[in-house]
Amino acid sequence: MEHLVDAHYIALPSQGNVYSLTPLLLPSGAHKIILSTLRRRVLSFRYNFTNDSSRLKPLLREVHFTCIPNTAEIVSIDAFSRGPSGEDYVIGITLVKSTDGSLPEAYLNIYSDQDCEGDALRNLDKPSAPDNTAPFTTGGSTPALDNAAQNCRMVELGFVPYQLGHAKLPHKNENVWILGGGDCRVHVLQEDAAQNYEEVTAEGIFPELKDILPSPPLWTNIYYREQQKERMCAIGCECGYLRVTQTSINGSECHISASWEMQMQGPISCVRFFTLPNEMNFQTLPDSKGQSSLNLLVACAIQPSQVFMNVNLLGLTNGMELPSSASSDAVLCGMTADLDLDGSVEVLLGTYGRQLLVYKWDSNAWDLRATRTLCHPVHSLHYLDVTGDGVRELLILTPKGLHVFQHHLEHVEDRIESFVKMMLNSAPEKKLSESEG
Repeated sequence: MEHLVDAHYIALPSQGNVYSLTPLLLPSGAHKIILSTLRRRVLSFRYNFTNDSSRLKPLLREVHFTCIPNTAEIVSIDAFSRGPSGEDYVIGITLVKSTDGSLPEAYLNIYSDQDCEGDALRNLDKPSAPDNTAPFTTGGSTPALDNAAQNCRMVELGFVPYQLGHAKLPHKNENVWILGGGDCRVHVLQEDAAQNYEEVTAEGIFPELKDILPSPPLWTNIYYREQQKERMCAIGCECGYLRVTQTSINGSECHISASWEMQMQGPISCVRFFTLPNEMNFQTLPDSKGQSSLNLLVACAIQPSQVFMNVNLLGLTNGMELPSSASSDAVLCGMTADLDLDGSVEVLLGTYGRQLLVYKWDSNAWDLRATRTLCHPVHSLHYLDVTGDGVRELLILTPKGLHVFQHHLEHVEDRIESFVKMMLNSAPEKKLSESEG
């Protein structure tokens, strides 16, 4: 964390929750951030150059999505791009609507603009002149996003929604929605030929999601490997139940090849798969095919969080506790990121006690390397490029706002120089001499 600077803080008009942030990958390679709040506000955040192109300026504005009633609360949000150019954006918003004298109603609203012209779609990556008269607006409008916000397909849900995500069907090259429900199931929703969305039977395409769980699933993570011939799925539940499945894929056919489960104490707030190179240096990066193990981060609200090493081979038998992870109040979120730019990821945990914990793998254990105290509980963590310079930023979402941490430029330059020198030194002399010639 010593190489990161708290560059910007963006205050929010009202708070969200752990499911309130989703990134949108733009054609330029940068990301736009979509934020939702419990009070029906949806905000768009990105960076743009100032008029003289001398510096980057954070831009925050409200996007008015239709079909969100005044009595509704937004629960979760997710988005993905599709199409050959990746410029057709689909945004999903789950909400719960309160009604007098009856049970609340729940919906999944899906927004897209397939009828938008290509030029308008490209404008999503090119903001127009600022409109400072709009509420909470510090940047220009983006026509494609605004148009999509007015084109809604509603899916009525018979359960309370939790995490909303998406996963790809490799044999069809399309995305489906993955939605955790209060009915103790993980639901799969797919678009039909008429461009409407409906729930489909999970057994055919995601057999690992077909069973009823002991309690509502708080987090689901799906990870493809072996050139999309194998799929790993982890589900963490409110009661502490953890399930990991390994599914073999052959075209349109899927079957579960292995499954593991464990009962932990208290809610599992987040599960994430990640890899570590066998050798912690740059030399493993150019050709790491078949040389990386798959590990699973399990963030627990009450008991110590754990990392299960080599989960694809050992299942849940090789768990390692993250020190001090249970002493900073409930853990709300977790992720992995290469914060020190050494080629090996760190594990990050965000807690209700306003702590950010950073862990590093050291030979045979995870060490707590850094902590940072924020002003509010940590709801969400993301590590991606929002400035468009090719270097990722650390985003920390709290109930009051969004922190953007950027790498020190000098540290980035040093790491690039070290990487280039190491690559040149490890190259065969023959290839090196040929390149010099």
